[in-house]
Amino acid sequence: MIWEFCGVGSGTVDALSRSKKETDWAYSWCIVILDLIWNLVVILVFVLVNEQRRGPEDRIDALDRWEAETKSLEEND
Repeated sequence: MIWEFCGVGSGTVDALSRSKKETDWAYSWCIVILDLIWNLVVILVFVLVNEQRRGPEDRIDALDRWEAETKSLEEND
């Protein structure tokens, strides 16, 4: 699937009459870009699932802790 999307084995490489070096370079960058997109999707799903697991109480507690730390830092300055 990825190989066909990147133009390998579909005949588009011959049609564009690229050299093997250019084809390998284009294929490599295509795979790198698809891999980065996939990693971003996985990270986004992980963050969203974690955010949904946390309840409103957890968010309020985290905000209260952050405000307390901010106030203590301001008092120390």
